[in-house]
Amino acid sequence: MDYFKSLLIVLIGLSGAVHAEAVKVAFVYPSPVGEAGWSFAHDQGRKYLETNYPNSISTVFSDKVPTGSESRGTIQGYAKQGYDLVITASKDFGVQTSQAAKEFPGTRFINIGGYRSSDNLSQVQIRGYQGRYLTGLIAGGMTKSNVIGFVAAFPVPEVTRGINAFTLGVREANPKAVVKVKWSHSWFDPETEKKLANELIAEGADILSSQVDSVTTLEVAEEKGVYTFGFYSDMSRYAPRYHLTSVVYEWGKVYEDFLNDALNSKLSQRATWQGVAEGAVTLSHLNADIPIDIVNMVEARRQQIASGEYHVFQGPVKNQRGWVVIKEGNIPSDQELQGMTWYAEGIDGRMPSL
Repeated sequence: MDYFKSLLIVLIGLSGAVHAEAVKVAFVYPSPVGEAGWSFAHDQGRKYLETNYPNSISTVFSDKVPTGSESRGTIQGYAKQGYDLVITASKDFGVQTSQAAKEFPGTRFINIGGYRSSDNLSQVQIRGYQGRYLTGLIAGGMTKSNVIGFVAAFPVPEVTRGINAFTLGVREANPKAVVKVKWSHSWFDPETEKKLANELIAEGADILSSQVDSVTTLEVAEEKGVYTFGFYSDMSRYAPRYHLTSVVYEWGKVYEDFLNDALNSKLSQRATWQGVAEGAVTLSHLNADIPIDIVNMVEARRQQIASGEYHVFQGPVKNQRGWVVIKEGNIPSDQELQGMTWYAEGIDGRMPSL
């Protein structure tokens, strides 16, 4: 009799495991998913989870959600609907995500790029600047005019950090090169981005990079016969001839740890910042035009970054005025990197105000 009771308990337990409800995950994006860029990269992460955990999760997303107070209804709506994990893909959703985390303590939240955290709210950042630095090595090694153009959205630390890292790579490969920066003051404004990209080419840039949420800079570069880089996702299709590589954010790898925590009812880290070492930042296929010595230099540095042997902003680092802002041998803390508001030496242009 005891045997049959034990067997029945085991069978009931197995039945419960097989039919356990899937973890419900909601994603909130600030821009259209489209076919490239910031929200597209996040949605690739969502699809990665669906592919690798087909019986464990169900997902849904909202894109083009206005940042700021208007996002409150969308974020809290998912919590009210019983979603277990809500991922908000912009630091500009930070306040609303924090408020929702307080009002729904039984729901897990992740805010990308934010600075608030609690037991049920994690803040996540990616070290995109590491990939930027690697593309800077390529740009510095390949430019003929010694002028490289950069179209940027807003002068927030994330973007400024990326421009500085890119410039450090450029100057390491070619101390004579300069990086000209022009600001669109928008994450998505193709007309303005087109104008700025053309201005940079007219001013001598023979390589373009950008940090906005459109592919316009790449399209202009392809049309004008100028090498270029993608960012957030593989953008090679938009400049098939002149695309050198893209810095790719592998969000699926980042989200995986948090999903496993939810599946195992474990508290998640309050803050995480992943990069090359964790496989969260990669480079897409390299253009065959890149000389082999540059390819080897980039791969050597990539391996050193992954191992912790090399840090992009390890001193000495000078600012635009030639003043040492990171002393020799020093490595800035993550907090210092998050507050970066200065231009590195080698940047041509003035830092605008927000």
